[in-house]
Amino acid sequence: MCLTLLPFSEDDSVEIASWPRDTNELKTWAGADAVFPLKLEQFRIWHDDPETHTFIGRHKGQLVAYGELWIDESEQEIELARIIVHPASRNKGIGQMFVTALVAQSETFGLVDRFLRVLPENTIAIRCYQKSGFKVLPADVQKTFNQRQPVEYVWMKYQSIS
Repeated sequence: MCLTLLPFSEDDSVEIASWPRDTNELKTWAGADAVFPLKLEQFRIWHDDPETHTFIGRHKGQLVAYGELWIDESEQEIELARIIVHPASRNKGIGQMFVTALVAQSETFGLVDRFLRVLPENTIAIRCYQKSGFKVLPADVQKTFNQRQPVEYVWMKYQSIS
């Protein structure tokens, strides 16, 4: 199975915005403030940040995944964020391939640490991230990271699986 990582295009917005099937799924992906259905303007707002780099995944020519890399030069780290897989492509290994491709892409920025955060109830995503080389951070580190967050997340850090 092969997945191609490409830069996001605004032309992809309509399809990606249709992937969350309900309010809960949208909030799990886009955050507690997201309003269902997602308005296309939201992509422009997200992408206004010059430190946000956006990508899609294509498999057999079909758009199957979307995700972002948030670059934080001051902290010397990258956060993988807003990862979503097309509903018909879920539970087929596409998410793991996409996350692996995002990690490879993140290496081009020359920053060592890669993190992501996920809601605790999103156990399918947590397993996907673990299979992609991410490890759950110790509880004390998560507590520190969550102090500035509106909700409690599970924080994970990439550790090469090679």
